[in-house]
Amino acid sequence: RFVFQDRNYAHADPDLYGGYYAACDADCTAGTPDNPTWTRTRITDEINGDFQYEYEIVDYPSLTFTSQGGPRFIASLIPTNQSGDAQGLYYFGCDSGCDQGENWQRIFLIDRGAGTNPSWDLALDSQDRPRLAFYKGQADLAGEKLLYIWCNENCFDKANRDTQWSYNDPGVPSPSGKHPDLELDSQGRPHIAYNDDSDGGLGYVWCSANCETDTPTYQHKVVESVDLLQQTWPVAMPSHCDGGLWHGITPILALDSVDKPHVAYDTTYHAHCLYDDPSDGQPPFSAFHLIVRAVRATSFALP
Repeated sequence: RFVFQDRNYAHADPDLYGGYYAACDADCTAGTPDNPTWTRTRITDEINGDFQYEYEIVDYPSLTFTSQGGPRFIASLIPTNQSGDAQGLYYFGCDSGCDQGENWQRIFLIDRGAGTNPSWDLALDSQDRPRLAFYKGQADLAGEKLLYIWCNENCFDKANRDTQWSYNDPGVPSPSGKHPDLELDSQGRPHIAYNDDSDGGLGYVWCSANCETDTPTYQHKVVESVDLLQQTWPVAMPSHCDGGLWHGITPILALDSVDKPHVAYDTTYHAHCLYDDPSDGQPPFSAFHLIVRAVRATSFALP
């Protein structure tokens, strides 16, 4: 199962526009156009009229499943101009007949904020209730901030959204918290790995009590700092570069059977490099350039 967005700018067949849910139960590599083994279901709306065509756009879906196999995902949705729906982060779901678009539900949760940094992840607890880690982008209020969001019942009830859905602040200082990856431990408590922009490496926050309340108890840990990365993995820089920095991105978190965290993440090293072409009559200049791109994996015990 997966969710995808097709804008079909290359005019290729099949002629698809919008967000789709794809599923296959058997022989998933053996299908043909005449005998397909996959289903493809549009889960977004379109407006198709005289001299007018609009379709909705789903960006960066985070997909998981209930204990009964029902798909759930969160994504940024850009609705059609005529729908009157808000643009932002939405929660989507289906419990049966998911190859039919009318069986899907969705609800607007929160404005995504501006910029390229908004990011999110979805998990379901043992009762199939949604829990979200959400880094909101630039905004007038509560922007550039990591939030923990949850719903315990009637999660697609649009009329009572503000009652059913709630959030709290894990206390990660801005602008850290980007690209969160959320997992729930054996007691259903949230653990979130994220980009630590203040220290250049990998950050971690977890809740130990009252997690779905206004008075949660969160703890924080810098798992790998930029200083640690520099000590354990020194970079051989070009001779015209005089220094650089590590920067962790896109962590992926898993908890083992005893709730010990294991994290893999991308990391990059950019160096400050000097340039001068004596023949161009221009003064020397400097720029930051990517020197190393790598993947690290780490596991650690929590206090």
